[in-house]
Amino acid sequence: FPVTIQPSLQLLAGGGVLVGVDCRTRRQLEVESAVKEIFCEYESVTQSEYFAASQQGLKAEYKLKVHEFDYDDEQIAVFRGKRYSIYRTYLGKTEIIELYLGVKAGV
Repeated sequence: FPVTIQPSLQLLAGGGVLVGVDCRTRRQLEVESAVKEIFCEYESVTQSEYFAASQQGLKAEYKLKVHEFDYDDEQIAVFRGKRYSIYRTYLGKTEIIELYLGVKAGV
């Protein structure tokens, strides 16, 4: 499959930080931390990556390639309008880091 440039990756620092509980409703209040939008290349994960992630209860969806200086250990990404966990990263010999995105299996 060809690699495609997709400029709409958003990384959420902290990935939603719990700030407290609403005293009236007893519901937890959550706010998104700083959001930054960066450029990336994306492709589908391989079959072996998909299988390995499923062994951990995850549904692997995308492998994204971003510049190392754009990534600051964020754990949550919004890609193509959907929120994903960054469950694994890989930094090779270049300044490009691979981010593996997925969701909990069954969700």
